[in-house]
Amino acid sequence: MIPNGYLNFEDETFMESSVAKLNALRKSGQFCDVKLQVCGHEMLAHRAVLACCSPFLFEIFNNDNDRLAFPTLNLMT
Repeated sequence: MIPNGYLNFEDETFMESSVAKLNALRKSGQFCDVKLQVCGHEMLAHRAVLACCSPFLFEIFNNDNDRLAFPTLNLMT
């Protein structure tokens, strides 16, 4: 216990293990909520992860009126 009364938990592998677990979930199709199409290839993904990594995709997902739908995004290169 630290002086302010809060328990401090540190895990130096948290970031790396979290990203690995999210990728495993994506690869198995678990909790995926968007499908990306790029140059004829399709990939399932997590909107929250994409929105965190891309301001462009954040705006697309944030302006989506039907957030419960499972959208397919066709991205041109």
